[in-house]
Amino acid sequence: MELESEKQGINSNGNRSMSNAQQQKTSDMVISIEKKIDQSSAADVTEEEKRSIDVEQLKALFENILREKGELDKSNLNWIDDKTVVTDELSGIALHNFLLKVEQLGKNITFTKKTVIEIH
Repeated sequence: MELESEKQGINSNGNRSMSNAQQQKTSDMVISIEKKIDQSSAADVTEEEKRSIDVEQLKALFENILREKGELDKSNLNWIDDKTVVTDELSGIALHNFLLKVEQLGKNITFTKKTVIEIH
Protein backbone atom coordinates (compact mmCIF):
# COMPACT_ATOMS: atom_id res chain seq x y z
CA MET A 1 0.00 0.00 0.00
CA GLU A 2 1.48 3.34 -1.04
CA LEU A 3 0.67 6.41 1.01
CA GLU A 4 -0.58 9.47 -0.82
CA SER A 5 2.50 11.37 0.37
CA GLU A 6 4.73 8.80 -1.34
CA LYS A 7 2.71 9.09 -4.54
CA GLN A 8 3.16 12.85 -4.44
CA GLY A 9 6.88 12.58 -3.65
CA ILE A 10 6.70 14.13 -0.18
CA ASN A 11 9.18 12.72 2.31
CA SER A 12 8.78 12.52 6.10
CA ASN A 13 10.31 15.99 6.43
CA GLY A 14 7.51 17.44 4.31
CA ASN A 15 9.89 18.13 1.43
CA ARG A 16 9.50 16.89 -2.11
CA SER A 17 11.57 13.78 -2.62
CA MET A 18 12.72 11.97 -5.71
CA SER A 19 10.57 9.17 -7.03
CA ASN A 20 12.02 5.68 -7.21
CA ALA A 21 12.59 6.16 -10.93
CA GLN A 22 14.45 9.43 -10.32
CA GLN A 23 16.56 7.80 -7.58
CA GLN A 24 17.52 4.95 -9.88
CA LYS A 25 18.65 7.43 -12.56
CA THR A 26 20.98 9.27 -10.15
CA SER A 27 22.13 6.23 -8.16
CA ASP A 28 23.91 3.06 -9.13
CA MET A 29 21.67 1.10 -6.79
CA VAL A 30 18.85 1.78 -4.31
CA ILE A 31 17.95 -0.60 -1.49
CA SER A 32 14.68 0.02 0.31
CA ILE A 33 13.83 -1.89 3.49
CA GLU A 34 10.40 -1.51 5.02
CA LYS A 35 9.25 -3.21 8.20
CA LYS A 36 5.82 -2.99 9.81
CA ILE A 37 5.52 -3.41 13.56
CA ASP A 38 2.07 -3.88 15.06
CA GLN A 39 1.46 -2.74 18.61
CA SER A 40 -1.84 -3.71 20.18
CA SER A 41 -3.42 -1.51 22.80
CA ALA A 42 -3.46 -2.97 26.30
CA ALA A 43 -6.29 -0.65 27.36
CA ASP A 44 -9.36 -2.22 28.90
CA VAL A 45 -11.77 -0.78 26.34
CA THR A 46 -14.72 -2.45 24.63
CA GLU A 47 -14.86 -2.81 20.84
CA GLU A 48 -17.78 -0.39 20.83
CA GLU A 49 -15.71 2.21 22.69
CA LYS A 50 -12.82 1.74 20.24
CA ARG A 51 -15.11 2.21 17.23
CA SER A 52 -16.71 5.30 18.77
CA ILE A 53 -13.49 7.30 18.31
CA ASP A 54 -13.61 8.75 14.81
CA VAL A 55 -11.09 10.45 12.53
CA GLU A 56 -12.12 13.96 13.54
CA GLN A 57 -11.60 13.16 17.23
CA LEU A 58 -8.13 11.74 16.51
CA LYS A 59 -7.21 14.82 14.47
CA ALA A 60 -8.43 17.12 17.27
CA LEU A 61 -6.47 15.12 19.86
CA PHE A 62 -3.32 15.30 17.71
CA GLU A 63 -3.61 19.06 17.23
CA ASN A 64 -4.44 19.62 20.94
CA ILE A 65 -1.30 17.78 22.01
CA LEU A 66 0.79 19.81 19.56
CA ARG A 67 -0.80 22.98 20.93
CA GLU A 68 -0.06 21.91 24.55
CA LYS A 69 3.57 21.26 23.60
CA GLY A 70 3.83 24.60 21.77
CA GLU A 71 4.45 22.87 18.45
CA LEU A 72 1.24 23.44 16.50
CA ASP A 73 2.36 26.65 14.79
CA LYS A 74 5.82 25.37 13.87
CA SER A 75 4.85 21.86 12.75
CA ASN A 76 3.68 22.81 9.23
CA LEU A 77 0.93 20.21 9.12
CA ASN A 78 0.06 19.16 5.58
CA TRP A 79 -3.14 17.09 5.59
CA ILE A 80 -2.91 14.94 2.44
CA ASP A 81 -6.41 13.59 3.05
CA ASP A 82 -8.71 13.38 6.08
CA LYS A 83 -6.54 10.64 7.67
CA THR A 84 -2.98 11.37 6.53
CA VAL A 85 -0.77 14.19 7.76
CA VAL A 86 2.78 15.02 6.74
CA THR A 87 4.83 17.31 8.94
CA ASP A 88 8.38 18.56 8.73
CA GLU A 89 8.87 19.01 12.44
CA LEU A 90 7.52 17.02 15.35
CA SER A 91 9.26 16.37 18.63
CA GLY A 92 9.55 12.84 19.94
CA ILE A 93 7.79 13.84 23.17
CA ALA A 94 4.74 15.24 21.32
CA LEU A 95 4.49 12.12 19.18
CA HIS A 96 4.95 9.89 22.24
CA ASN A 97 2.20 11.74 24.16
CA PHE A 98 -0.19 11.40 21.23
CA LEU A 99 0.49 7.68 20.85
CA LEU A 100 -0.01 7.09 24.58
CA LYS A 101 -3.40 8.86 24.44
CA VAL A 102 -4.40 6.86 21.36
CA GLU A 103 -3.49 3.59 23.09
CA GLN A 104 -5.52 4.63 26.16
CA LEU A 105 -8.50 4.97 23.81
CA GLY A 106 -7.98 1.34 22.80
CA LYS A 107 -6.59 2.04 19.35
CA ASN A 108 -3.90 -0.25 17.95
CA ILE A 109 -0.82 1.25 16.29
CA THR A 110 1.30 0.09 13.38
CA PHE A 111 4.78 1.57 12.99
CA THR A 112 6.40 1.43 9.57
CA LYS A 113 10.17 1.75 9.66
CA LYS A 114 11.72 2.47 6.30
CA THR A 115 15.39 2.62 5.41
CA VAL A 116 16.51 3.72 1.97
CA ILE A 117 20.13 3.24 0.97
CA GLU A 118 21.44 4.88 -2.18
CA ILE A 119 24.69 3.74 -3.71
CA HIS A 120 26.38 6.24 -6.03
